[in-house]
Amino acid sequence: EVEVLAEIGVVLLLFTIGLEQSLGRLRELLKPFLVAGSIQTLGTIAAVGTLAWGFGVPLPEAVFLGFAASLSSTAIVLRLYDERRETATPHGRMVLAILLFQDFLVVPLLALTPLLAGAAELSALDFALRFGEATLVVAAIFAAALYGVPRLLHLAAGARVREVFVLAALGLCLGLSWLTHHLGLSPALGAFLAGILLSESDYSHQIVADVVPLRDVLASVFFVSVGVLVDLAVVAARPLE
Repeated sequence: EVEVLAEIGVVLLLFTIGLEQSLGRLRELLKPFLVAGSIQTLGTIAAVGTLAWGFGVPLPEAVFLGFAASLSSTAIVLRLYDERRETATPHGRMVLAILLFQDFLVVPLLALTPLLAGAAELSALDFALRFGEATLVVAAIFAAALYGVPRLLHLAAGARVREVFVLAALGLCLGLSWLTHHLGLSPALGAFLAGILLSESDYSHQIVADVVPLRDVLASVFFVSVGVLVDLAVVAARPLE
C-alpha cells in the first residue's frame, strides 16, 4: 500500500515538472537526450562492467552490474533539482534529458537481461527493434493526446466546477502513466508527457496550484517508503555486503 502511494507521488512529481516545460523546450531536449543520454548510460555500463570484470566477475554479470549502475532514480534526482529551483537551468535540463533517456532504455535493458543469464537469445536487430518500438509507442501516445487533450480541457472548463477540471487533469496524468507502465515503460514518463501536453493550455498555472500540495504529500511518502524497505537486521548481519 505504501509502495502504491509512493509511486503516485513520483508520478505527480514528474507531472508538475512537465507542466513547467513546453513543446518548444521539449524539442530543445532532443539533442541532449540522444547525445548526453547515450554517453552517460553506455559510458557507465562500459566503465562499471570493465571494472567488475577486472575484479573477476563473469562478463555477463559484469555487464548487468553496468546496467544497474547506469540507471538513476528519477524521483530522487528531480525532487532535489525541484527543491533548489534548478529544473529550468541548463544543467537541470541536461539532467532531465538524461533521465528521460534512461526511462526509454529500461525496455531494451530488460530484454537483454535474460540473454545475459543465458536463458534467451536476442540479436542486435531485436535490441534495436525493442528500443524503436518504445520510441514509436511514446510518439503515438503523444500525437493522439496532442489532439485530444485540448478538447478534454475545454469540456472540463466548460463545467465551471473547479473539482471537475482538477480531476480531468489528474485523470490524464494517471491515465498516461498507467498506459506507459502497461507498455513496459516507466509510469513517470507517461506523467511527464501529460504535463508537457497540459503545459500548452491556458490552465496550466491553475493545475500546478491545485496539484502541488497533493504532490508534496505523496512524494514525501516515496522517501518514507525507501526507508521502510531497509531491513536493518540484514544490514547488521551482513555489513560488508
